[in-house]
Amino acid sequence: MPRVAKTIQDVLDRMPRPAARWSRLFGLGVVVGVLGGCAAAALEWGLHTGTHALVERIATLAGAAAPAFHFDWRLIVLPTAGCLLSGVIIRLFCLHSLGVHGTDALTRAFHRQMGDLPLKAPVIKGVAAVGVISSGGSAGPEGPIAALGAALGSAVGRVFRATPQERRVLLIAGCAAGVGAIFQCPLGGALFATSLLYSEEEFEGGAMVPSFVASVIGYTVFVSINDGFDKVGVGTLLRDTDKLAFSSAKELVPYLALAVLCSLGAIVFSVSLKTVEHRIVPKSPIPRWMLPGIGGLLTGLIACALPQVMDGQYEFIQSAIDGQFHQEGGAIVSLSDIGLSTLAGLFLAVVVAKCIATALTVGSGSAGGVLGPSVFIGGAIGAFLGAIVDASFPGVFGDDLRK
Repeated sequence: MPRVAKTIQDVLDRMPRPAARWSRLFGLGVVVGVLGGCAAAALEWGLHTGTHALVERIATLAGAAAPAFHFDWRLIVLPTAGCLLSGVIIRLFCLHSLGVHGTDALTRAFHRQMGDLPLKAPVIKGVAAVGVISSGGSAGPEGPIAALGAALGSAVGRVFRATPQERRVLLIAGCAAGVGAIFQCPLGGALFATSLLYSEEEFEGGAMVPSFVASVIGYTVFVSINDGFDKVGVGTLLRDTDKLAFSSAKELVPYLALAVLCSLGAIVFSVSLKTVEHRIVPKSPIPRWMLPGIGGLLTGLIACALPQVMDGQYEFIQSAIDGQFHQEGGAIVSLSDIGLSTLAGLFLAVVVAKCIATALTVGSGSAGGVLGPSVFIGGAIGAFLGAIVDASFPGVFGDDLRK
């Protein structure tokens, strides 16, 4: 690799300085994108395999049964063990990152470490996150993949002897590649990575173009690998969404209401997370590395009533889109069989439970992020409002949305 880097540098030295600088960043952005896409594919494969082998064997994640507490020791033991193991792994191998979110580590590396982010902690926390989510912990993959992608970008910068400013750009580009790939949204990945560095509503303009390049490449690599994964069931994030179309101005009214409800849901989610993370955890006499196990235990108790909170693969949201829910025993029921009022109550209960479960899982220190659960919560809020509107005003939505 050093010989390749020297050859590339010799070519760049013969170019005009502005062209050489941008060519170098574009080229390194491609390298970072490939690595970020591969990392995202590996993480997604681990999540799919682990979820199928563990939590899907004991819980119906895409069911539509009304909330009712049914004690099942497996639903309690599995997330407890997964989250506790996460705490132990982080305690043993990267103690300094215990309780530190992946995006926080990225931001610190950008502002205080000249773009230098070692690979060790993100790799370990990525593996731990797979264990947490696969065992039913309510967390998302974007925090680990953001940090892992950023660390890969930083590593590329070290290999190619990038300047501190270039290393910062590659750090952001790596984050964009990982997030854009695993969420299958390259534009969103680039915008996410360039906007999370500041408390104000600002973007890191100098990293915008390399981030787009890396995110598109990362997404392309991820999708290409997923073509092979499709054979074992790993597909798109949400299927058949391209068939849903805006058909009438009447739909704007519930969409406006949806914006308000999602804002309220975000506030509830944020308050829940901060309460656990900043008020309960610091005052707890329990050792910090054991707290994830407590969070997993409480999440398991919630799952005894609403196993949907253990869904880290959006199966429940996909069922709402499909209009068909999978019940225990393999039976499939449609929306018309359940009733819109019953579904509305279920969706609302899932929203509240998911907020609390994610706060307990991530806030207690388990590896994992909050963007994935945020997407889940937003989808459940939309399903709740859709059920209410369709029951009260059947003609508002088009047929493709009502199926």
